[in-house]
Amino acid sequence: MASPSAHSIAGCARLPPTSEWAGAGIALNAVASGVVDTPAAAWIFASDEVRTAVETAAPQPFGGFPGRPEWVGELICWLAGADNRFVTGQVVFAAGGAEAALIGDLHWR
Repeated sequence: MASPSAHSIAGCARLPPTSEWAGAGIALNAVASGVVDTPAAAWIFASDEVRTAVETAAPQPFGGFPGRPEWVGELICWLAGADNRFVTGQVVFAAGGAEAALIGDLHWR
């Protein structure tokens, strides 16, 4: 289950495009990352027991566990960059397949 703050961020990203920002070429998206090897996630890796529990609860089958910060950064750069001409209003899961593994096609039923 996502946190209330995650729902708030997703809600902002899903705002209908307006001429004020979308018309100005500004894409509004959110990135929902999985467990990424950063100082903020160090507590997960400090204990084999915690690491195993988190990896089991949120599997990241594509790319491995944990993810790398540059993988998420490259996605963010593309979403915010000039090469992105068509993606807006999306929550993009950069979690190594965790969201798909946990939820499956529930969103589409």
